[in-house]
Amino acid sequence: MSASLGTANIPHVKKQGIPPSWAHFVAGGVGAMMGALATCPLEVVKTRLQARENKEVLAKANENTKFGLRTLRQLQILYQEQGIRSLYRGLAVNLAGVVPARALYFGTYSVVKRNFEQAYHTDKHTVWVGIVKICGLQERDSLKNWLSAVCAGFVTITATNPLWFIKTRMQLQTAGVRNYANTLDCIIQVYRTEGIRAFFRGMGASYIGISESSLQFMLYEEFKKLVKANKKGKDMNPAETLAASSVAKMIAAIVTYPHEVLRTRMREKGAEKKYTGVINAFRVIARTEGLPGLYGGMMPHLLRVIPNAAIMFLTYETVLKFLTPTY
Repeated sequence: MSASLGTANIPHVKKQGIPPSWAHFVAGGVGAMMGALATCPLEVVKTRLQARENKEVLAKANENTKFGLRTLRQLQILYQEQGIRSLYRGLAVNLAGVVPARALYFGTYSVVKRNFEQAYHTDKHTVWVGIVKICGLQERDSLKNWLSAVCAGFVTITATNPLWFIKTRMQLQTAGVRNYANTLDCIIQVYRTEGIRAFFRGMGASYIGISESSLQFMLYEEFKKLVKANKKGKDMNPAETLAASSVAKMIAAIVTYPHEVLRTRMREKGAEKKYTGVINAFRVIARTEGLPGLYGGMMPHLLRVIPNAAIMFLTYETVLKFLTPTY
C-alpha cells in the first residue's frame, strides 16, 4: 500500500528512446559542418605542408621559427600573401564532401552496429549472425565497434573520394601558380587531361586511413562506456564528450598519420609520374625524406582534427539527443 502511494507521488520522468537510423545521418552531417567551418584554415595549412613543393617553400620561411609556433606563422604567411580567402580555399568543396561523408559514415556505423547487436539475439542464418559468430562479437564490444567503423569507412571512402581529390587540388594552388579558376574548372580540366581515373587517385591511401577512423570510434566508445560505468549509467555531459572525443582522435591521428601524407602526395598534379602506387610512395618518401617526410604537417593536422573531432562529436551527440523520441 505504502509502495503504491509512494510511486503515485513520483512525477513522470521522460526517458530517451532509441534514435531512428536517419537521425544518425542528420546528426553526423550537422556535426561535420560545424567542425569544418571552425577549422578550415588549419586544414589548408596541413594540406600545403604535406605536399612536397609547398612544404619546401614554407619550410624556408619558417627555418628560424620554433616548432610550436610554425603553424601560426604559416597561417600568417598565407594571409599576408593571398588574403583571408586563401585560408578558406577549398571550403565549398570541403563542405560538399565532409557533410555527406560524415552523414554517411555516422549513419552507416549506426546501422552496421545495430545489425550486429540484433544478431546477438537471433538464430536465423544471416550474414550478420555469421560475422558475429566467427568474430565472437558477443563478448567483444570493442571489436564490434571497430568492425562497424571499418565498414562505415569503406562505404564512405568509396563514395566520396572524387570530392576529396578536387579539394586537395584546389588547396594546393598558390597566388603565383593557379591551374584552375574555380572548382568546376578543376573538375573539367582534370577530366580532360587526366581522365576519370584521376578522381579516384589516393583512394588506396584513404583505405589505409580507415585504421584511423576505426581506432578513433573504438576508443571513443570505450571512453563512453568507462564514463557511464563511473556515473552509474548516466550519459556523458558536454565537457566529458569533448574530452573523450579529443583524446580518442589524438591517439588515432598520431598512430596512423603517415597515411595522410601518402593520400595528399598521391593526389598532387603529376603524382602518377613520381609514384607507382601507395606502397611505392611510402618507400620513396621514407627513403628520400625520412620520418619528417612521413609526418610532415602533423602539428597543424593535430591542431585541426582534435578540435574538429571535439566539435563534431559534441554537435552529433546534441543533435542526436534532440532527434531521439522520448516517452
